[in-house]
Amino acid sequence: MHPWTLDPASAHLNQGSFGACLRPVLDAQDTWQSEMEINPVLFFMKNRQPALDRVRHVLADFVGGDACGMIFVPNATAGVNTVLRSLEPTLRPGDEILMTDHAYNACRNVAAVAALRSGAHLIGVPVPFPLESPSQFTESFLSRVTVSTRVVMIDAVTSPTAIVVPINEIVEQLEPDIPVLVDAAHAPGMIPLDLGSLGASFVVGKLP
Repeated sequence: MHPWTLDPASAHLNQGSFGACLRPVLDAQDTWQSEMEINPVLFFMKNRQPALDRVRHVLADFVGGDACGMIFVPNATAGVNTVLRSLEPTLRPGDEILMTDHAYNACRNVAAVAALRSGAHLIGVPVPFPLESPSQFTESFLSRVTVSTRVVMIDAVTSPTAIVVPINEIVEQLEPDIPVLVDAAHAPGMIPLDLGSLGASFVVGKLP
């Protein structure tokens, strides 16, 4: 049996926006759904949170993170929204939120709203494409950091152009003076990711 339920007559190329699940994942979903329906009160009052805690520790091991510092969100964009909204009270008129012109549009919109509400400026750094080297990305981006930069949001893998961003080098140059939010929507399982050594203030992502 094929591991996917996808129509073999179609070429599914947009796994990021509208991802399908493998058959074992669908089977696991059915199992949890059945457990919930059999006894909803027991599931939500007793069984659900311990199960989430177990998964959180497994996930922390997978991405090299601290389970105590990890929370589940509906999706990566919701995570970006949560972080930027929490940072709004720290922003003042004239401050800058820095990102690239390769950012995922929904996350760009969240940053634009945060800038509008706080009076900060949203700076979209033009990054050359195609790139000649990873250092070209790093140099182009860091050259736009100023004394007014208060928050940096950077993709681990850009959505529209699939650039694998040298996030370790960028974070190393900015943290802890400037908090970095890494939008790692597709990074876990795609590229090596070690949150402990990365050192970014915030990382949001999702599993493939």
